Amino acid sequence: MIDNSKVFKNTIMLYIRMALMMFITLYTSRIVLETLGIENYGIYNIVGGVVVMFSFLNLTLTVAIRRFLSVALATGDEKRFIEILRASILAVLIASIILIIGLETIGLWFLNNKINIPVERLEAANYTFQFSILTFLCNMNAVPYNSAIVSCERMEVYAYTGIIEAALKLGLILLLPLYGSDKLITYSGMVFCMALLVFFYNYGYCHFKIVRIRNIFHVKFTDIIAIFSFSAWSILGTLVFMLATQGVNIIYNLFFGVALNAAMGVAQQVNAAFNQFIGNLQTAFNPPLTKSYASNGLDSKTFDFVCDTSRMTFLLVVIIGFPIVLNMSGLLNVWLLDVPIYAIQFSVLFILYAALDGCSSPLYILVYANGKIKEYQILLSVIQLVYVVIVYVLCAYGISPVLVLSLNVINGLLLFVGRLYVLKQMMNFPIKLYFTRVFVPAIVPLLLLGLLGLLINHGLSGFDLKTLIIRLFFSCVIVLMVLYFMYMNYRERQFILKTIESKIKK
Repeated sequence: MIDNSKVFKNTIMLYIRMALMMFITLYTSRIVLETLGIENYGIYNIVGGVVVMFSFLNLTLTVAIRRFLSVALATGDEKRFIEILRASILAVLIASIILIIGLETIGLWFLNNKINIPVERLEAANYTFQFSILTFLCNMNAVPYNSAIVSCERMEVYAYTGIIEAALKLGLILLLPLYGSDKLITYSGMVFCMALLVFFYNYGYCHFKIVRIRNIFHVKFTDIIAIFSFSAWSILGTLVFMLATQGVNIIYNLFFGVALNAAMGVAQQVNAAFNQFIGNLQTAFNPPLTKSYASNGLDSKTFDFVCDTSRMTFLLVVIIGFPIVLNMSGLLNVWLLDVPIYAIQFSVLFILYAALDGCSSPLYILVYANGKIKEYQILLSVIQLVYVVIVYVLCAYGISPVLVLSLNVINGLLLFVGRLYVLKQMMNFPIKLYFTRVFVPAIVPLLLLGLLGLLINHGLSGFDLKTLIIRLFFSCVIVLMVLYFMYMNYRERQFILKTIESKIKK
């Protein structure tokens, strides 16, 4: 049975983490951009993108490990949980070796021969590349321990880890302007040091508070094979996903240079902050949803939970996204001293894509809980590949970068439809009932919010600080009122009122 109160408590912990991390991330991003300059910031973004393109094994193993750990916990077999965790550690170690070989051969060649980087900054770019590899390896090898913490629903620990990481990042970056050496290399080294500390924190907590893993080589190789087998089809999907994100970033670099990568970097920072809202909720409901499906299949309680989390995700997306999109120009001009060209338009488009992807997150968690992901990965990979090919062709013909990136929103919509189609084929998922409960009630509120947004733009033009604060205030009040009275059902409104009442009494 799904413990909704525990999910709610875990979600609150994650949002406390998110609030602190978002503030620190946005503030430090401004310092980094100001200190490094647009060119160095663009180089860091594109060099990091090359490393991230090789992270397909990391992403697929994270999904597989969390899935197997959650299923083991659902059976209540602690010995099985330990076996899976031990196998996960060794599987990640094997994957790390494979990725090091790929990065130090293909990745290094691609950086020095294909990426558009000024000759005088090529040495710094190579140092940054090596630090980025080390950072990536630290993050990757922390996955089994982090997954164990999340699967056991120790969200307060997960939250503390993020807060500590953000605080360290703030402290180190405040010192960045004091260094007289190459600041791009210095910044890359700082990021690596933070990743190393976070790895040891995750390892220490998992080892001393959850379970001691004394010999990682004492494993059932069938478990390692099972993890890699589950990851096999995910690798296809993840490779194509990386091609559709970092690959598009590289395509922009080839046709438009590092200045446009700086705009992409700013937009991705905004997108990362926005995604934290969705990701926190997803992190909270992923383990209970996986456990529920593993125990009961798609019964009424599991389907209700999917609908409830979809509605919660939609509410968060609109509550946060509406004020940000409406005031993006003012927010970026207040946040950054020098806003790169296209950064505003790119940021809006990234948020629209993230909104579509976030609202479908319960759907793909359900697919992975089922475990039969071959058809799912093939269908979504085809959609992503078509998008990348169209982007390359349009860039080659000199089409506006904003128009090209806007296709990503259509891409996100097609991915949403693809997930629903696969679930229908896989487990006879009731699509009509799902839409009736989640999205049909949203039609009128969204249309009204669009109209009210136009009125705000017409009545409160300008983006000086005073006007921005007023616009944000009205945007937040309007979106909360519209969604509370026009989207939320009676049960959800009562839950909010009782929660507020209980907090006041305390």
